[in-house]
Amino acid sequence: MSIGELVGYVGLDTSPAEASADKLTSFFEGKGGAWGKTLAGIGVGAGVAFGAGLAGAINLEPSRDRVVAALDLTKEQAARAGEASGQLYADGWGESAEHVDTALEAVMSSIKGMRNATEAELVKTTKSALVLAQTLGVDVVRASQVAGNMVANGMAKDGVSAMDLLGKALSKVPVQLREDVLDATDEYGQFFNSLGIKGPQAMALLANSAGKGMYGIDKMGDSIKEFTIRATDGSKLTSDALGAIGLDAGKVSNDLLAGGSTASRAFDQVVQGLLKIQDPAARSQAAIALFGTPLEDLGTKDIPKFLKSLQAGGKGMKDWQGATDRMGKTLSDNGRRPTCPRSPAASRPGSWT
Repeated sequence: MSIGELVGYVGLDTSPAEASADKLTSFFEGKGGAWGKTLAGIGVGAGVAFGAGLAGAINLEPSRDRVVAALDLTKEQAARAGEASGQLYADGWGESAEHVDTALEAVMSSIKGMRNATEAELVKTTKSALVLAQTLGVDVVRASQVAGNMVANGMAKDGVSAMDLLGKALSKVPVQLREDVLDATDEYGQFFNSLGIKGPQAMALLANSAGKGMYGIDKMGDSIKEFTIRATDGSKLTSDALGAIGLDAGKVSNDLLAGGSTASRAFDQVVQGLLKIQDPAARSQAAIALFGTPLEDLGTKDIPKFLKSLQAGGKGMKDWQGATDRMGKTLSDNGRRPTCPRSPAASRPGSWT
């Protein structure tokens, strides 16, 4: 887009626009409150360098109004969201201002506490979501939803931590399995948490299970889910399996139901007890009795490896904190404007992208 086309698009006379950037700045400041104020700075600082990207950011009214209506934001919430969105776009994140708003909408609607978050918190969390999407090729809306679930079920303390955990785990698996890890995190996160398995440990277990592809990831999650059911069901099968490793079924059940560190210790005792069984057949029988048919589906010869992976996963992932921040810096180092894959919402009429 030429400067003439750009000026024509915004409705300014060519001569004033060429004479002073203040005219363009004033125009932007009058278009959309917080959104427009930030874009005014973009217009002066970047000139026509943003080209079509800047032009696409100008028509903000329908996009902004749709989001305010969709989330039923108060005036104060809308103002903070607008400042955050404008800042992110000014810093070069997203394909367009509307795309940044798509990510912001996803974060605010999916992650607990983000509707009333400060501008700085909104910027930091939404940037993490955009970086995750751009770097690993996942949908920013889906990633935000999974991150929100991680916060809700206790796997992560906040949205940024959830994005960091996802970013580190997804970077450790093949490209085609990243969506499977997202799905497994979403489906099985609550069961990991009920056993006192924290976010870094749970994500390590899922990432490590990717060695057997989608099948391995799914069976890891299924086996954890089955254990939470069987180990507390009070059945004779469970009692016999725990008795075989010298544990009292009633105490194990109560400890697991207590959650937190108490559940974590009980789970570790069970895994260690199973590994100490010398007879392969007896060990397989006890393990399958506690972890169910998903473990049997993996193959009885792989049961020791599975149990050892539960021990290894207990150490958690290393260097997961700040993962999305490091990714973002790497993306920015090449001097190019970062962009993110469009979400499914992008193609809907009236959407932000």
